[in-house]
Amino acid sequence: MKSKKTMRVVWLIWITVALVIGISPVGATALIDSKLTLPSTFSQTIYWLDNNRVIALIFENELWTAPDGSKKGVESIVVWNVESNEFARHGLSGAGGLCVGDGFIRYFRRRLSEGKYDEIDRYYGQFGREEKLSLTSTIDKNSCLTEPELPRLPAGVEARGKATGSIFVRLKPEHGWVEFAKRSGDPPHVLRQYPAAIIPPAGQAESGIALPEFFRENLKRVSRYDSTLLYYPHRNAYVLRTQHYQSPLPEGVRTTLWWIYPDGRVEEIVSYTRDKSWPLANANSFIPARSGVYFIGADTTLTSYVGLYGLFRYYDDNKRRRVVAGRIGPWALSPDGCKLAFGNDDRRRVDGARQYKLQVVDLCKGDRRRIV
Repeated sequence: MKSKKTMRVVWLIWITVALVIGISPVGATALIDSKLTLPSTFSQTIYWLDNNRVIALIFENELWTAPDGSKKGVESIVVWNVESNEFARHGLSGAGGLCVGDGFIRYFRRRLSEGKYDEIDRYYGQFGREEKLSLTSTIDKNSCLTEPELPRLPAGVEARGKATGSIFVRLKPEHGWVEFAKRSGDPPHVLRQYPAAIIPPAGQAESGIALPEFFRENLKRVSRYDSTLLYYPHRNAYVLRTQHYQSPLPEGVRTTLWWIYPDGRVEEIVSYTRDKSWPLANANSFIPARSGVYFIGADTTLTSYVGLYGLFRYYDDNKRRRVVAGRIGPWALSPDGCKLAFGNDDRRRVDGARQYKLQVVDLCKGDRRRIV
């Protein structure tokens, strides 16, 4: 029989472990696992049809057998109703190139029934009403429309851009563009532009809506901005991510994420510095959800069974807590900003390609864990 001293030591060890890993990686936030595997790719493979239904490209467990006997991996499009935990395959297997936006869907399908893995047909249309088509131009990631289907810049704005060196980053069709203009005072050989104005669709204030002066002044201290502006329906706004490539960051230098609204308003989302205990957090990994700001990264103060990795909630002054443990891959936030769908490889060891399981966590439910 164990002595009281031994039992006390064991109990203290268990308490320590519980505090480090939070008893459960998600604490009060329920994690739902679909048991489906996502492709191991850097492409976007997860979208939301609405606040309850996830649509994703799923890796099939069974390989496809070609006429010559060789076997190849194939993928399918699956719709997962998170509330009812029901699944529905969308079309036949052999899909890819998934893009979903504003009720429209694009994808391709391999001609597997004809024994042709490398030949594909492309489909596009309102979800459930897609038609076969030929793709002749690039696809806009916000709307999933092709370039010819999108509104053109007003003629006067386009001419001004050519004269001044401005570039125009497309927003949703009803919102227009953001003009990235050259800084005043920069020498001619400097090609960098900064966000300067909202250009509404044709016929609406074609001269543009200047972004606030405090915002433009702040950007003068930033080494680079990400010209990919991601749209978040729950705020009806776009995220601008500032970037710093110097590591560690110089003293006093902060990275900031901003909301840019279609009417020209700008709000700070988060401003942070990186320290040695979480070196893998960067601007691209931050997720501005309805309940707060989250990021995907690593924290070297944690030593749980999946090591350092996970989804963290960020608080002021560089405080954070881990919400989900694991190596997080592609992700998508629901339109209401509450549910996060993502790929997660939570194995103890990962040798070779990651095996992302499609999971969902409701970030609007529960926040009672300690902050580290």
